[in-house]
Amino acid sequence: MKAHIIKVNKNKYLSLILFIFIFAVLAWVLLSFANNTSQLANANDTKAIDVILDGEALIFTDQEPVLWQDRVMIPVRVLAESWGIGVNWNENAKRIDLSYLDNHLVFDINKNEALINGNRTSIEISPIIRAERLLIPLRLVSEAFGSEVSWDEINRRVDIDTKRGFRIADIEMAQGVYQPEDTLISRITLENRLDERQILWIGYSLQDPLGKYYDLPAQSVNLNPGEHKTLEITWQIPSSKDLISGEYNSFLAIWDQKPTHSKNKATKLASFEFRGEIVIFRKIDPFEKLDTRTWAVSRHSIGRGSFLTANVQVDNNHLNILLPGDCLSSGEIQSKELMKHGRYEVRLKTPNVPSSITGFFLYRAPDYYQEIDIEIYNGVENKIYFVLYAGGKKTKEMVKILDFNPAQDFHTYTIDYYQQEVSFLVDGEKVATFRNGIPQQSMYLMLNAWYPDWVKAPSKINNGLLEVDWIAY
Repeated sequence: MKAHIIKVNKNKYLSLILFIFIFAVLAWVLLSFANNTSQLANANDTKAIDVILDGEALIFTDQEPVLWQDRVMIPVRVLAESWGIGVNWNENAKRIDLSYLDNHLVFDINKNEALINGNRTSIEISPIIRAERLLIPLRLVSEAFGSEVSWDEINRRVDIDTKRGFRIADIEMAQGVYQPEDTLISRITLENRLDERQILWIGYSLQDPLGKYYDLPAQSVNLNPGEHKTLEITWQIPSSKDLISGEYNSFLAIWDQKPTHSKNKATKLASFEFRGEIVIFRKIDPFEKLDTRTWAVSRHSIGRGSFLTANVQVDNNHLNILLPGDCLSSGEIQSKELMKHGRYEVRLKTPNVPSSITGFFLYRAPDYYQEIDIEIYNGVENKIYFVLYAGGKKTKEMVKILDFNPAQDFHTYTIDYYQQEVSFLVDGEKVATFRNGIPQQSMYLMLNAWYPDWVKAPSKINNGLLEVDWIAY
């Protein structure tokens, strides 16, 4: 067989090797550059976003702004409280209504459209909920309210210029728990951004749980060019039987003229809403002694045992109700005053006595007609029971299991009783709400520990002690 000789062109072969080598080097360089760029981008993505409003950095305590679909999203509460934007959140519709001056912006969660001053408009991104916080698109909101917005992508910084003639340098709204004769103090610090003197008017109002407003007289602030000035707003809580206990909303507004009920065309320049930050009680009883003007001690048979006055004592600023182990006696106190709508709260530690119950409740005879109960099953599965009675029957009930042992430490239990709604809270967290079947007459406030017929009794009853730190109403 004749052999075939293949001649190789060396120049072509060397050129091919050189091409492959150059291609491999270029590919390696490009890949390294891409990886480095990606790493830089990822590092930049983790950097917090700074939001600057009229030269002042906003502070975020729990939820930071995020970049979502190339849009900066910001917690609505922080923006509203810093800017002075009115906020109305409809939980059922998942809808948020923002208002500033004469502008209104309405969003629906997960809908790419918005109402801007009544006009339906398509939007690229809707509000989102992150870590139980509502976040809104910052640029869309800012521009809808007539402000200029700039975004520094490298430094991840947003600057908002509201174009206002003043800057809100600081605002401190009253918050906490108060009683009649206490003084609420709020402060606002303003800076004049104009080259001329200006006068601003500050209005302040509170709203009780039933919707009644307490309006304070508007106060003026005179500002020279570039001047900072702090205005202090005070309100002494009146002593009145008509005062409703519970959470109060506070409102502060900035006006260009003195606001009056007449048509003087005063323009609201900014407004602030703080909902539920103030709690007012008509009385807080710390039990330094047993106030017999306020409380009556019960003495009668009930369930498998009886209430004895000797079992109700005050010691070391605690109200104590004894449950002796050698018998089924216990104790009860009852307000001498009939209670109307409001908040009723107690901080207590239950007795570790199975087959007994600790009750904190509103009641008016006869049985089953007017009653709102919190009942804690002592020593049994950390069970708590919420129930309403009206019109001669049980209208609502709910059983929950507490995530703690109520006999090991003090905890706070709350009844919010209002005409359209009754809510129950444990350590400040709402755990049950009823909106119908609500008794409407005034009732007595009561606290007890006792042995019901319908709870199975153990063979041996322990000694027990119900300890009460305070009662507020």
